[in-house]
Amino acid sequence: MGIVMKKIGILIFTIVLSGCSLRVRNYNEGQYLQKYNETLNNYDKTLGNYIEKKDIEKLEKQFEFLKVQLKSDQLPENFKKEYNIKINNYLNIMEDLKD
Repeated sequence: MGIVMKKIGILIFTIVLSGCSLRVRNYNEGQYLQKYNETLNNYDKTLGNYIEKKDIEKLEKQFEFLKVQLKSDQLPENFKKEYNIKINNYLNIMEDLKD
């Protein structure tokens, strides 16, 4: 009985993991810039209002997502370098705002 439960658990875990990995997609340059601009708009709106810790964490997740997208093969190297620097600057600001 224990072995069957382990196999069922592994099967469910594998299905969930593969389902999550299918949702991740790599953006091309235009899509990336659109997502980047949306994130900056959220950043500006958040800083324009009273800032709560959850707002900072949400923005930080958005910038982390953009940073992960920079690993895409669809983006040119100079583009990756430029936006990596910009995103790191915003992430540093997020760290400062947490304090």
